[in-house]
Amino acid sequence: MTGLHPHTEIPTAPRSRPIDPRGIVRIGVAGPVGSGKTATLLALCRKLYPLLDLAVVTNDIYTEEDARILRSHAALPDDRIIGVATGACPHSAIREDPSLNLAAIDTLAARHPRLELILIESGAITSRPPSAPNSSTASSTSSMSPAATRSRAKAGPAPPAPTSSSSTKDLAPYVGASLDVMERAARAARGDRPILVTNMNDPADQAAVAAWVTAQVAALRQ
Repeated sequence: MTGLHPHTEIPTAPRSRPIDPRGIVRIGVAGPVGSGKTATLLALCRKLYPLLDLAVVTNDIYTEEDARILRSHAALPDDRIIGVATGACPHSAIREDPSLNLAAIDTLAARHPRLELILIESGAITSRPPSAPNSSTASSTSSMSPAATRSRAKAGPAPPAPTSSSSTKDLAPYVGASLDVMERAARAARGDRPILVTNMNDPADQAAVAAWVTAQVAALRQ
């Protein structure tokens, strides 16, 4: 389930426009290590491209490993994937100084003048990518654990993401996590903002998240 990590932070910076002057919608994918961010990107690329003119930016500390994984699975043509090596905690290149990400976005926009959507994967971060790169909304992910269930039951920090996706829903029974508790707490915290409880290895769940992304792009580009 997305956005339900016990250490999720609530972003306090004002959110800027989710679409830039070139008409490109930017959607962030955030979550802790192993929570399914790259699996979410891979599924979305396969579902959405070439129906949408799409590109991806990934963030890692010292390598471009997530970008390499996407390329090795032919998620998109290679020139539509850029890996950013932040040189420090990816938080810094997402929130404090997003210049590397902004440069990657500019490069992708120059390569593909008709670009409609850029997915920005943050590296092991529990809150959405910041307003500086104009990330529109975050499809954030979290790992399953009994601790996560307890955190939600005790009304811990509300998940910042408006939609949730993960490759770990099917693992919940094996790690002692309660999807019902986590979903109830998330809905109480998020109000009417959408939350999806998903397994990104399930074609039906992949389609649900892809449909949400497609709707966001259509609405924002009108």
